[in-house]
Amino acid sequence: MGIQRLSPFRKLKSFDIFAIVNIALFIVITAVVYYDRFVEYRGPANLHEFYIYAIAIILFVCLCWWYFRRFFAPVYILVLIQIAVLLHFGGAFIPVDGNRLYDAVIFGIGYDKYVHFINSFIVAATLNEIFHALHVRIPVFRNIVIVLMTLGVGAIVEILEYMVVLTIPDTGVGDYHNNMRDLVANLFGSLMFLMFMQTTFFQTNRHKKLID
Repeated sequence: MGIQRLSPFRKLKSFDIFAIVNIALFIVITAVVYYDRFVEYRGPANLHEFYIYAIAIILFVCLCWWYFRRFFAPVYILVLIQIAVLLHFGGAFIPVDGNRLYDAVIFGIGYDKYVHFINSFIVAATLNEIFHALHVRIPVFRNIVIVLMTLGVGAIVEILEYMVVLTIPDTGVGDYHNNMRDLVANLFGSLMFLMFMQTTFFQTNRHKKLID
């Protein structure tokens, strides 16, 4: 069950609509709002950073769309992804005390760390469904592999940010301490999914799929 394999050339499906709507939403918001907000908070001298992130996000989403459209995706995966998209937009666009929500500290923890936590939860959940769909058998260490792969995805993001730091002066990426806290948030997010995976709610509802 879970994410089930389909022919990659099948007609338009719910997942295609989901991807198209979110890509269009990202492009429109980026062009209409995100660009101006970025210039306001980061300055026109850092527009290269804006374009790097925008292009990277579009390429990543398109790659995921191309690969995952061959599967039936459980409803909860798409809901979680949509939540992550909205959290990102909210962090970029909602003003808090003259700054972005991304710069806010909530209960002593930066907003972006909550986003890392939730995104890692989603990545771990997606990997779990892919393992089921591809019938991946990893005795004993399966959950550890999910955590390590999730951390690997997070590390790729940090490498991208490091490349931005090397090529663009005065970025808003943060220092080594910030990067490590990002990775710790990723670790906790993946571990939280492993705990959630053991709940009755998850076992009961994970097989529900969108109608394609």
